[in-house]
Amino acid sequence: TLTPIFVDDAAAVFSALTDVALPQRSCVINVAGPEVVTLADVAAHAGRLSGRAPEILATGGAAPHLAADTGLLAGLLPGVPRRGLRDGLTATLRGHPAQHEWSN
Repeated sequence: TLTPIFVDDAAAVFSALTDVALPQRSCVINVAGPEVVTLADVAAHAGRLSGRAPEILATGGAAPHLAADTGLLAGLLPGVPRRGLRDGLTATLRGHPAQHEWSN
């Protein structure tokens, strides 16, 4: 599983973090999307958008868990608008990124 983030959302988060008081001088802040999905979910949605069915080959074994804990980020930037997989991938593949409105 993973927590993909739309590139415009990631850039906006980093920009907004420059104006936030951090809990300590040095800390780790995971920046990730709001949904936990599988790579197959990403491929299936990209296939629907492109009109081509993805060919997914399972190789066996457990898939790595790459879902980030974004608790600190949510505490620092509550209500940050972030696109889920569907909206972010749609904007990426169609080349029409939505505008952000940050109000902190």
